[in-house]
Amino acid sequence: MNFFNLLNNYDQSKIILFQEIIDNLPERKLQLKSFKESKGLSSYRLNSLLENLNDDIYQVTGNNGFQIESHQLICDENLDRKVFNKLKDYYFKFSLQRELAIGFLKTGEFPDHKKMEIDFNWNRTSFYQQKNKLLQFANEFLQNRQLNETLIRYLLFNVFDFFDDPIRPDFSYPVSLKISLTHLNPSQRRKLKLIYKIIYFRTSKQFYVVPKNLLITQVDNKTSQIIQTLPIQKQYLKSENIFLNQFLYHIGIKKVELLQPKYLETKHQKYFLQIKKIILRHFLNLTGQQKQVSDQVLLYFSSTLAIYLALEKYKNIVNEQISNKNFDYLYNLHPRLSQTVAEIIKEIDKNVTQVYGYERLHFDLMAAAFLGPFKIFQTDIVHICLDFAGGYYTNSFIERLFKKFLNFEIQVDDYIGPETDLYVTDQYNKKHDEIPQIVWLRTPTLYDWLHLTRKIEEVKRNRLQKA
Repeated sequence: MNFFNLLNNYDQSKIILFQEIIDNLPERKLQLKSFKESKGLSSYRLNSLLENLNDDIYQVTGNNGFQIESHQLICDENLDRKVFNKLKDYYFKFSLQRELAIGFLKTGEFPDHKKMEIDFNWNRTSFYQQKNKLLQFANEFLQNRQLNETLIRYLLFNVFDFFDDPIRPDFSYPVSLKISLTHLNPSQRRKLKLIYKIIYFRTSKQFYVVPKNLLITQVDNKTSQIIQTLPIQKQYLKSENIFLNQFLYHIGIKKVELLQPKYLETKHQKYFLQIKKIILRHFLNLTGQQKQVSDQVLLYFSSTLAIYLALEKYKNIVNEQISNKNFDYLYNLHPRLSQTVAEIIKEIDKNVTQVYGYERLHFDLMAAAFLGPFKIFQTDIVHICLDFAGGYYTNSFIERLFKKFLNFEIQVDDYIGPETDLYVTDQYNKKHDEIPQIVWLRTPTLYDWLHLTRKIEEVKRNRLQKA
């Protein structure tokens, strides 16, 4: 799903161009030729976009973002991703799509053409173009699923959350919600406020979730106190309570691993058992050489991931604004784990239930494995010999830098042995020519660390290919 499609075409072109500029930072001098080639733009079109983009940056920050010279772009030191987010939200604030989404949220249906013509001077052609664009976006989100109130809320939440739109005007929050917000981090606080508003507007128009479209059966006293502050008919209080409770798992306020299988819907309990067997089999294969990983630990870990998947988190919250390249670091950190997770998802998608939001799910399952009971994947450890002429203190200093700059699982040695993968030194050693050597003549720079990182990734990839 590309949320930028909700912007008008010209704003969309500007924000995509700005994203490429940001991706090339911290380099402050960028060649205009590269943008023309990558985007297929003429010089006139590129300059027009850049000039308008600079004006917009000035509107949201009070400063120009860059200077346009004949062959290059000179970026301001304050240009960063914070500016990008401000600009993205600024474009949505004045977009036609926002007004349609707000209308649908508050009334349960799209505003008609006459209202939009009176309020925003829309002509008939513009109205239907924008309405069809929003419907197409909704279809991408649904991915052949049948539309229901639960999915409508998640869709609206994703849109307003992505563009950091608080849906003003604000109203008074109940005391029970304010208490719940006290111990949350800022992001969770914002998300909970947003979903509360969405529930408020939807239930005010008598649009309620139904039990068959929920994934759990668990009622929570804290969410019950929040839901009871809304004018909801008595027969719908339980399902609305469960919806909000389920949402807390989705955004990380409640921990998935604490959700017991008995609280899953009957259908998802069946999924849970099937998924658990798949995960257990793959991780037994992955950790077969780790004697310290007990069967009990593996069962617990597989149960946690199975509940996570049985919840079908990404069937309901799909935000595919993340491309594969963002996860390269994590994939390269543990290629065998990455391969195992890919096999798990593929088998579940084929034999159990359809998987949505594949990239994000892959990332989250790998992160769960890192935080799980597997302290070390033996086959992924890279042995590095440090050998600097300065002796013990120099080697100790470099080793501390390793721990600070590298999160790879590496073993630092002061000798060369049969397991040595890389040799880091300040003088090339012909005697050990068969081992890849990295020579640092001075305190390593960011480029040196990047080069070492690539070498470590290369060792792991080669090892995986041999396996």
